[in-house]
Amino acid sequence: MRCIIKKSILGIVLLFVLGIQFIAGGCKFFFDSGKELTYFGSVTFQGEGLEGVKIVDSVNHYATTDENGDFSFTSKKTSIKIFAVKQGYKFTPKTVEADSSQPIEFIAKESTALTGKLRLEEILFTPTSIISLPTNNFSYIVSGKNCVKVCGITVFYNDTQIIERDSTVFAEKQVPTNILNYNDNFSFNIENGIANFKIKYSLRVYYTYDKNEAIVNETTRVISNTLTLYDSNLDENGCVYFSATGINSLSSGYSYNISFVFKFVA
Repeated sequence: MRCIIKKSILGIVLLFVLGIQFIAGGCKFFFDSGKELTYFGSVTFQGEGLEGVKIVDSVNHYATTDENGDFSFTSKKTSIKIFAVKQGYKFTPKTVEADSSQPIEFIAKESTALTGKLRLEEILFTPTSIISLPTNNFSYIVSGKNCVKVCGITVFYNDTQIIERDSTVFAEKQVPTNILNYNDNFSFNIENGIANFKIKYSLRVYYTYDKNEAIVNETTRVISNTLTLYDSNLDENGCVYFSATGINSLSSGYSYNISFVFKFVA
């Protein structure tokens, strides 16, 4: 019994020492207090505070600036990568690696409405869930990873067919996969930022039914909108995304996200 107690005490002491070493090495999350940290800052436009700017990351909306351009929020994260968003404006810096000890500052400039062409660069297909059933299985295991096997796509732009092709692409679960062929060229003009578009698409995917491979033709879906695009809508590669979510037309198959990625060409 004494031996067991001594070993337990030694283990606790060793863990404590290791914890101190991890902290000294910079791994502050090793002993996380879980307390709320306050982040704060401001957004200015021409030297004045800018109201109504959203402070976000890729998932969360943390705060919106007040009439003075100030914002604050709390989080248990010890550092956050955030950016500012407001229609008609672009911001410097584009993103901030923030910590709670320093004020965060964004400077806004007016965006410019785009005039030129949008050229289709990629169609990113991302399976978000794949349900496997004994008799109806959309899941393909490729290199040990769960995938959907895409065999074709048809795309219409404003009711004119622009893509019709067959191919075989394995799209890994939760990984955006380009299913656009390099020679599938398409572009359309925009003037003063006005983009009026309707994209209709249908997918063809493989699945196994009673141990035999078959093809299912998905129901045609539509992405449509009329919007004004500014240079602030473009990502660091000069691209804009028109996105949607869907679920296959057979029950208990898979769900997905799809993004039509257009590059702006002046």
